Amino acid sequence: MRKPTIICVDDEKIVLTSLKSELKETFGNDYFIETAEGGEDALEIVEELTADRCDIPVVIADYIMPGIKGDELLKRIHEKMPKTLKIMLTGQADSQAVGNAVNYAKLYRYIAKPWDREDLALTVTEAARAFFQAKTIEEQNEELREMNRTLEQKVDERTKELSEALDGLKAAQGQLVQSAKMASLGKLTAGIAHEVNNPIGAIKSSADVADRCVSKIIAAGEDSKTLEEFKDGHPFLKSTKMLKDSMQNILYASDRIEAIVDSLKNFAHLDEAEVQIVNLHEGIESTLALIQHEIRDGVEIVKEFGTLPQLKCCPGEVNQVFMTILTNAVQAIDKSGKVSIKTVHEGGEISIAINDTGKGIPEEQLQALFDLDFTTKGARVGMGMGLPSAYNIIKKHRGELKVQSKVGQGTSFVITLPVL
Repeated sequence: MRKPTIICVDDEKIVLTSLKSELKETFGNDYFIETAEGGEDALEIVEELTADRCDIPVVIADYIMPGIKGDELLKRIHEKMPKTLKIMLTGQADSQAVGNAVNYAKLYRYIAKPWDREDLALTVTEAARAFFQAKTIEEQNEELREMNRTLEQKVDERTKELSEALDGLKAAQGQLVQSAKMASLGKLTAGIAHEVNNPIGAIKSSADVADRCVSKIIAAGEDSKTLEEFKDGHPFLKSTKMLKDSMQNILYASDRIEAIVDSLKNFAHLDEAEVQIVNLHEGIESTLALIQHEIRDGVEIVKEFGTLPQLKCCPGEVNQVFMTILTNAVQAIDKSGKVSIKTVHEGGEISIAINDTGKGIPEEQLQALFDLDFTTKGARVGMGMGLPSAYNIIKKHRGELKVQSKVGQGTSFVITLPVL
């Protein structure tokens, strides 16, 4: 690509020679200086330079010339290159000519002949600087717009993937509910389906913030007179930081969605549980009835129920927590053993302790117990997605789910729920 070019147009060769000499002295080898003795020649030069994708920061044109006058020439150049700054140089232009150049060519400056050398040099230097500052800001704005388009595309792609996955999961759920066992497995995903809504909300919110940040940055660039003012301005600094934070939030939320969808596999159920006032003992009893086929000979179920008040909760979700813990408690017992269930109401809280005499869980694995897809096959405990879901359900009800375990002795889960 050629160096940027300044075009000088005048029908007097001595004027062109003087202009070229003074501009060469001002800019050295940083710019080409092209000269034309009339409007037609100038337009041909413009066509050639634009075809070569050469920057033309400034055009200096005389007003009184044969053929195309200066104001008309600058108007035509403006139509082709609106960002090029135009300077009219003449001692005979009337106010109408200057007005035409200002109105139709966005005239940058009018300089009378004979000109002052320092004034000419300063004017052209400032015009060239303004041209490249505007170009830099436009390029930065385009980069920001491209970043925004890319961001929106990623959000759309991830949202589409998630939507398709959830559609598939809903269809699978409809088939699973045909049997009691599969229907209960579908309910296990209620907490995780609820979790999926959080990153979706984060993605939408962050995308909206990013879009507004880009708009503010573009507006700040248009309002700034210099590149330094634009870069150092509060709107630019604040918006770029917010834009970066929003992109990080979107990437984090997208990764979270991928992990959840992969873990869900063929099971899903949207969070549609109704809040009701229920007796938790009935929920425990119904859960035991549902997993009766899991309870082998030699496994004893011991119930020690205290007096509990009615609890306002989502019973389907709380029952699913019972099913997860009780199923794993039964499976943790190899041949014979005991699963005990004790309920207590004390200090405005209901406590449900579920203990088993199974093989137990090693201490180093307890930290990962509520992670998705945790499993301890050696102890016949396949936690999978159940415990993370159970943990989130209890947290949603403002309660706590704690676990203690010793290898060879068994495991104890304690659920604590506030009575609201």
